[in-house]
Amino acid sequence: MVIKLNHLYSICLIALLFSLTISLVGCQNNKDVSGIWQGNILESSNTAKPKKDTQPKPTPVEILLSQNGTTVNGTLTLALPNQPNKIDAVISAGVFTDGQLSFKASTNGLAARLDLDFNGQMSGRTIQGKGTMKLIGMLSNSSQDYTLEVTKK
Repeated sequence: MVIKLNHLYSICLIALLFSLTISLVGCQNNKDVSGIWQGNILESSNTAKPKKDTQPKPTPVEILLSQNGTTVNGTLTLALPNQPNKIDAVISAGVFTDGQLSFKASTNGLAARLDLDFNGQMSGRTIQGKGTMKLIGMLSNSSQDYTLEVTKK
């Protein structure tokens, strides 16, 4: 009887250690956003009831992030509609703490600059959140809210 209880105790201890190891690995993955993330930016509608044919289309995005402590830097690449080339924005002022990611990104164009602010949440292999895009040009400026959802590649 003592041998069977010791055997049962050993099995329970191994199961507990295995569960703790899996939990720690899962927590570790949610503490680092480094890597390549792919998904879409979807512009928010400027009106309360958008028309069916004016629904915004998703803009493909790829984000390369590098994390050191809570500081995050990288590059955000957009494939804007009606643009032959992709646009790269440098990510700066990035912070990742307790599953929350925020950053600013900017392009360095000659005639115009695109600035993006983002605040979101990482859950597993997905980052979702909202932000604002500002197009600052020589002749005009505009601002647009957006949502972003990317998945780790």
